[in-house]
Amino acid sequence: VAHVRRLAPDASLRVDANGAFSRDAVPRILGALADLGVMYVEEPVPLHTLDAVPDWPVPLALDESLPRLSPRSRRMFFESGRVGAVVLKPALLGGIDRALALAHIAAGYEIGASASHLFDGPIGLAAACALALASPRPLAAGCAPHVGLVAFAPRSIAALGDAAVHGHREVGLGLEASR
Repeated sequence: VAHVRRLAPDASLRVDANGAFSRDAVPRILGALADLGVMYVEEPVPLHTLDAVPDWPVPLALDESLPRLSPRSRRMFFESGRVGAVVLKPALLGGIDRALALAHIAAGYEIGASASHLFDGPIGLAAACALALASPRPLAAGCAPHVGLVAFAPRSIAALGDAAVHGHREVGLGLEASR
């Protein structure tokens, strides 16, 4: 992360730990990440160990844990002040409607939402782009095309521009077969 920060001093950096940090190492790691200006850290430790981490200098992002959290547990995390972002993947959350509803709930706590995908095909990727555009407190979206798209018929996604998601005038998700 320090190397990336040196190469891109003005970039917004986000880290995804996938629960791999040890509880004992988290204060040191998060302190170093805070010094590097990291925006948030996704799932740094398993959720059941979060309360054991005394100091939290970098906001937490919830991702894979979101569908496993009860509404009560989710509210507890949102009210803790530790959560700075939710990463919303429509295919993981039960569809774009549920993901957008969660974006609105998070926004009520002043928590931003980053729309992303599970390396879905063109329809799932277009849905993630639509979610990014509809979210009330959008953060940078994780909607870049991925290598797995070669398994599908080529499609143009109207919302995908050069390194950005943008509004479009196409109907629905803005998918067109490439000609």
